[in-house]
Amino acid sequence: MFQTGLGRACALRGKALCTFMFAAVTALLVAGCSGGGGDKGSTLTIAAVGPLTGSSKARGQDLQQAAKLAVDEINERGGVGREKIDLSVYDDVDDPEQGGAVAQKVAASSALAVLGGVASSAAYAEGQVYRQAGIPAITGQRRRPA
Repeated sequence: MFQTGLGRACALRGKALCTFMFAAVTALLVAGCSGGGGDKGSTLTIAAVGPLTGSSKARGQDLQQAAKLAVDEINERGGVGREKIDLSVYDDVDDPEQGGAVAQKVAASSALAVLGGVASSAAYAEGQVYRQAGIPAITGQRRRPA
Protein backbone atom coordinates (compact mmCIF):
# COMPACT_ATOMS: atom_id res chain seq x y z
CA MET A 1 0.00 0.00 0.00
CA PHE A 2 1.29 3.47 -0.91
CA GLN A 3 1.82 5.67 2.12
CA THR A 4 2.39 9.41 1.87
CA GLY A 5 4.69 11.46 4.08
CA LEU A 6 1.79 12.41 6.31
CA GLY A 7 0.74 8.78 6.57
CA ARG A 8 4.24 7.70 7.62
CA ALA A 9 4.42 10.49 10.19
CA CYS A 10 0.99 9.58 11.53
CA ALA A 11 2.15 6.01 12.06
CA LEU A 12 5.13 7.32 14.01
CA ARG A 13 3.73 10.36 15.86
CA GLY A 14 0.08 9.60 16.46
CA LYS A 15 -2.69 9.32 13.93
CA ALA A 16 -5.06 11.60 15.84
CA LEU A 17 -2.70 14.62 15.75
CA CYS A 18 -1.90 14.18 12.08
CA THR A 19 -5.53 13.66 11.08
CA PHE A 20 -6.49 16.74 13.06
CA MET A 21 -3.77 18.85 11.40
CA PHE A 22 -4.77 17.75 7.90
CA ALA A 23 -8.42 18.55 8.61
CA ALA A 24 -7.55 21.80 10.35
CA VAL A 25 -5.38 23.10 7.52
CA THR A 26 -8.07 22.28 4.99
CA ALA A 27 -10.88 23.77 7.10
CA LEU A 28 -8.97 26.96 7.85
CA LEU A 29 -8.13 27.53 4.24
CA VAL A 30 -11.68 26.95 3.10
CA ALA A 31 -12.94 29.33 5.83
CA GLY A 32 -10.30 31.94 5.10
CA CYS A 33 -10.60 31.88 1.33
CA SER A 34 -13.75 33.30 -0.12
CA GLY A 35 -14.33 34.27 -3.70
CA GLY A 36 -12.94 32.82 -6.89
CA GLY A 37 -9.72 30.93 -7.35
CA GLY A 38 -6.50 32.72 -7.88
CA ASP A 39 -4.01 32.53 -10.68
CA LYS A 40 -2.40 29.19 -11.32
CA GLY A 41 0.75 28.99 -9.27
CA SER A 42 -0.35 31.48 -6.61
CA THR A 43 -0.16 30.58 -2.93
CA LEU A 44 -2.31 30.79 0.17
CA THR A 45 -0.45 31.46 3.42
CA ILE A 46 -1.31 29.79 6.70
CA ALA A 47 0.50 30.49 9.98
CA ALA A 48 1.51 27.93 12.59
CA VAL A 49 2.15 29.48 16.01
CA GLY A 50 3.59 27.67 18.99
CA PRO A 51 6.56 27.44 21.34
CA LEU A 52 9.61 26.48 19.31
CA THR A 53 11.93 27.48 22.14
CA GLY A 54 11.57 27.40 25.91
CA SER A 55 10.19 24.75 28.25
CA SER A 56 7.26 23.75 25.98
CA LYS A 57 9.25 23.58 22.75
CA ALA A 58 8.48 19.88 22.17
CA ARG A 59 4.76 20.62 21.81
CA GLY A 60 5.43 23.52 19.47
CA GLN A 61 7.81 21.45 17.39
CA ASP A 62 5.16 18.71 17.12
CA LEU A 63 2.69 21.34 15.88
CA GLN A 64 5.21 22.66 13.36
CA GLN A 65 6.03 19.19 12.05
CA ALA A 66 2.39 18.10 11.78
CA ALA A 67 1.39 21.35 10.05
CA LYS A 68 4.27 21.04 7.58
CA LEU A 69 3.35 17.45 6.78
CA ALA A 70 -0.31 18.36 6.28
CA VAL A 71 0.60 21.30 4.03
CA ASP A 72 3.02 19.15 2.02
CA GLU A 73 0.35 16.48 1.55
CA ILE A 74 -2.28 19.01 0.45
CA ASN A 75 0.20 20.60 -1.98
CA GLU A 76 1.11 17.17 -3.39
CA ARG A 77 -2.60 16.68 -4.13
CA GLY A 78 -2.73 19.95 -6.04
CA GLY A 79 -3.33 22.43 -3.25
CA VAL A 80 -6.64 24.16 -2.58
CA GLY A 81 -8.27 24.88 -5.90
CA ARG A 82 -5.38 25.89 -8.09
CA GLU A 83 -3.42 27.44 -5.25
CA LYS A 84 -0.58 25.95 -3.23
CA ILE A 85 -0.30 26.49 0.51
CA ASP A 86 2.65 28.28 2.08
CA LEU A 87 3.31 27.68 5.79
CA SER A 88 4.77 30.47 7.93
CA VAL A 89 5.94 29.34 11.37
CA TYR A 90 6.15 31.63 14.41
CA ASP A 91 7.61 31.07 17.91
CA ASP A 92 5.44 32.36 20.77
CA VAL A 93 7.81 30.95 23.44
CA ASP A 94 4.70 29.77 25.36
CA ASP A 95 4.40 33.29 26.77
CA PRO A 96 1.28 35.52 26.65
CA GLU A 97 3.22 38.73 26.03
CA GLN A 98 5.36 37.20 23.31
CA GLY A 99 2.26 35.47 21.92
CA GLY A 100 0.43 38.77 21.60
CA ALA A 101 3.37 40.29 19.74
CA VAL A 102 3.61 37.26 17.45
CA ALA A 103 -0.13 37.42 16.77
CA GLN A 104 0.25 41.08 15.74
CA LYS A 105 2.93 39.99 13.24
CA VAL A 106 0.65 37.25 11.91
CA ALA A 107 -2.25 39.71 11.60
CA ALA A 108 -0.02 42.08 9.61
CA SER A 109 1.17 39.28 7.32
CA SER A 110 -0.54 37.63 4.37
CA ALA A 111 -1.71 34.69 6.52
CA LEU A 112 -5.33 33.77 5.88
CA ALA A 113 -5.62 31.44 8.88
CA VAL A 114 -3.75 30.25 11.97
CA LEU A 115 -3.03 26.88 13.52
CA GLY A 116 -1.65 26.84 17.02
CA GLY A 117 -1.63 28.25 20.42
CA VAL A 118 -0.29 25.31 22.37
CA ALA A 119 -0.50 26.82 25.88
CA SER A 120 -3.68 28.34 27.29
CA SER A 121 -2.15 31.65 28.34
CA ALA A 122 -0.39 32.33 25.05
CA ALA A 123 -3.31 30.98 22.99
CA TYR A 124 -5.75 33.28 24.77
CA ALA A 125 -3.61 36.37 24.15
CA GLU A 126 -3.13 35.40 20.51
CA GLY A 127 -6.81 34.61 20.05
CA GLN A 128 -7.79 38.11 21.07
CA VAL A 129 -5.66 39.54 18.26
CA TYR A 130 -6.91 37.05 15.66
CA ARG A 131 -10.52 37.70 16.60
CA GLN A 132 -10.06 41.45 16.25
CA ALA A 133 -8.30 40.97 12.89
CA GLY A 134 -10.94 38.52 11.64
CA ILE A 135 -8.44 35.73 11.06
CA PRO A 136 -9.78 32.18 11.55
CA ALA A 137 -7.70 30.22 14.05
CA ILE A 138 -7.76 26.71 15.47
CA THR A 139 -6.10 25.91 18.77
CA GLY A 140 -5.93 22.85 20.96
CA GLN A 141 -6.61 24.97 24.04
CA ARG A 142 -10.11 25.35 25.36
CA ARG A 143 -10.08 27.55 28.39
CA ARG A 144 -9.15 31.02 29.48
CA PRO A 145 -6.16 31.09 31.81
CA ALA A 146 -6.79 31.93 35.47
